[in-house]
Amino acid sequence: MKTYTDTLASELCECIAGGDSAREAAKKYDITEGAIRFWRRTKPDFATQYAHAVQDRADVFFERGNDIAFRIKSGEESQIARVQLDWLKWAACKMFPKAYGDKVTQEHSGPDGGPIQASVTVNFVKTGEKPV
Repeated sequence: MKTYTDTLASELCECIAGGDSAREAAKKYDITEGAIRFWRRTKPDFATQYAHAVQDRADVFFERGNDIAFRIKSGEESQIARVQLDWLKWAACKMFPKAYGDKVTQEHSGPDGGPIQASVTVNFVKTGEKPV
């Protein structure tokens, strides 16, 4: 297995952020995909850098989808483009679901996403007096 270095990690993540798969990036740098998976599990900084690269790759896929969609000229091209767009959309959704996912949830929360604050006010009055 090739020795891990911060420079190698950055270069791998740059490839992935540019749209390459982990397999393509590994091949470019003559390492195995297993090495990338191993480093993701054992090197927290690399895992974070890799996660950001995958999110950037989802952005690249989104842009590729735009390019394909606006390049279609004929009916035959549209069938090929549909398959490409479906795959790019699916892949971007899996890589960065927060930005490209279809799941919609409704959540109740307080300010800045914190818990909802509840308060109860109790006023005590003497018998026979009107409450204020």
